[in-house]
Amino acid sequence: MTSPTLPGAVGLLSSIRYVATRTPDRTALIFLADGEQETYRISYSLLVSAVAKTGERLARAHPPGTRALLCFPSGAEFVTAFLACLYAGIVAVPVAPPATREQVVRLGTVVADADTAVVITDASTEPFLDVPRITVPLPAADGRALWTPRLAVEDLAFLQYTSGSTNTPKGVMVTHGALTANLRMITSGLGFGGRTVEISWLPVFHDMGLIGALLAPLAAGSTVVLMPPMAFLRDPLNWLRAASRYRATITGAPNFAYELCHRRLGDRDPATVGIELSAMELMLVGAEPIRPSTVESFRRRFAPAGLRPSTLFPAYGLAEVTLMATGHHLGGEIGLTLDPGELEQGRAVPADTGRTVVNCGPSVDGQTLVVADPATGEPCPPGVVGEIWLAGNHVTRGYWRNPQATADATAHLPTHPGLTFLRTGDLGFQHDGDLYVTGRRKDMIILGGRNHYPQDIESTAETYPDVRPRGAAAFPVEHDGTEGVALAAEVTRAGSRDELACVAMAIADAIWREHDLAVTELVLLKPGTLPRTTSGKLRRRHTGDLLRAGELGEVYRHIPAVPRSRPLPAADPAALTETVLSAPRAAGERAVVYVVRTLTAALLGLDGPDAVPADVSPGSLGLDSIKITELSTHLSAALGVPVPIELIRTTTNPAELGAALYRRLLVHLATSAPHLVPNGTTTEQQGEL
Repeated sequence: MTSPTLPGAVGLLSSIRYVATRTPDRTALIFLADGEQETYRISYSLLVSAVAKTGERLARAHPPGTRALLCFPSGAEFVTAFLACLYAGIVAVPVAPPATREQVVRLGTVVADADTAVVITDASTEPFLDVPRITVPLPAADGRALWTPRLAVEDLAFLQYTSGSTNTPKGVMVTHGALTANLRMITSGLGFGGRTVEISWLPVFHDMGLIGALLAPLAAGSTVVLMPPMAFLRDPLNWLRAASRYRATITGAPNFAYELCHRRLGDRDPATVGIELSAMELMLVGAEPIRPSTVESFRRRFAPAGLRPSTLFPAYGLAEVTLMATGHHLGGEIGLTLDPGELEQGRAVPADTGRTVVNCGPSVDGQTLVVADPATGEPCPPGVVGEIWLAGNHVTRGYWRNPQATADATAHLPTHPGLTFLRTGDLGFQHDGDLYVTGRRKDMIILGGRNHYPQDIESTAETYPDVRPRGAAAFPVEHDGTEGVALAAEVTRAGSRDELACVAMAIADAIWREHDLAVTELVLLKPGTLPRTTSGKLRRRHTGDLLRAGELGEVYRHIPAVPRSRPLPAADPAALTETVLSAPRAAGERAVVYVVRTLTAALLGLDGPDAVPADVSPGSLGLDSIKITELSTHLSAALGVPVPIELIRTTTNPAELGAALYRRLLVHLATSAPHLVPNGTTTEQQGEL
């Protein structure tokens, strides 16, 4: 039986073509490669033409249902390729371009699981897998193409792989029908329209960046302003400055992004750094736990820039329902302050002091939301904590080639006959029709909008010979209001404190290099110490409870620095250049290493460079990917020469990094200002380049 095609302007492609037909010159995409200067803009007519031509090319080469890996940086090439896959009936598998050997290995597990037949990418992305490759250029005005898309409601549109999965990747199966249903919910719930300007730095391979910040505005005929994630990380205020310039009306990001903007602004007036947000109508906060203190601080600090208190829009969603499930504009109160003791017992009892839980708003239209007792499946009354269950046309088909995981996430309720519910695994309660999320999915660690599976982190720790097999537990922790990850590991032999410190730092460094994740706390234990169930399964959450209570019986505890707000020393590249040129090589290297340690200490909130050992890895120090990006920016300013992020990642410690930067500075001076470099200095100091 022939499958029905998506009717009229309901489907994403039909909606985009409708806009292109009615208003061909309307701007669909604007791209800011560095987060500041406009690189290019693409009209709806040009986008539709490029999608049709690329889609026909894909359809001639591959039958419908073929899985294709989409590996692009942010930009119009990705947008064209993704929409062309939908057009051709190709199942897109969007992923991030790998930057390290470890990331290539992890990507290989996704390729194997999805059984991809082709990699679609741009010309600038280096080949990294032994899979046929197709490159997609920027859309160009080179004639029209026929419009004959090949898609059906029940067909797979794309596979959304959860961002933290490595050993056992799980691809969420998003159908055209589910995508269309959730796009309707998002565009109506957030108010997207033809006059909307959406701005985003979010990764396009992630569900929030792909669906919420790209597909939803395009389906509504809006203009999308994109910048690469790295442009945001280099300077978070690039996001808000661009929003101000383009008079953006809608944007969104995880909680950490708002925290970074607040910290980067500091005590300055937003107007002095080019931020004016009076046009902004909605700023969605989601993708990770929402912190009331972050929301309140952001609203307060950017109020002088015209930001209205109701602009902030807390939301809840997950890839298994395509994206969005709840959300609303904030009123005066951010959430409910609850009695912690009662909350531990599963009851939401208001109190004057305690834990504040953010209000994530009502269910989107067209969805059935139930909070149920996870053990009995009985619906919970308002104010009682249970598992969040969701049903609707936007719920995805399940997990690719994983029927057991799909079955485990499925439920039915006698009170709602005919509905199939998704068991989210998230905990929350309802109050006055709004959802309050109190806990995360079981065992999942969500940091910076990324999902980290504890099993992957534990496997990395267990590769160290002194860690007992199946003797590591990873779990989320909180230090001074900052989310982090802790690891408890059973070691097979005793040792001196210095020996145990070396073991702990080696494990922390391995986790950092393998997962781009700085461990907040690492505890070494005697064998047999980790709590387990009667069947031998790790009790990760209970391990965290015991750690906080001081009852875990550790033999060594390693706590890298928790980032705190400290002023950074003023950059003085001229003075450093003078030192480098006038001093012998060893002294010049020491001067650069001192700058590295000084800036690292300031970023981590430590008391000066002596608190940063010269021979300890970035991961052991607690530098995560965001802090490394900040360090790159500040080192570039201090040295007067660009410092690539990958250079910081690939050097093993501040001493090695300082030596590499010393050589880099000499080469820069010898080429850009040779008159400053004495001949003797050039010969002696460049001898090892």
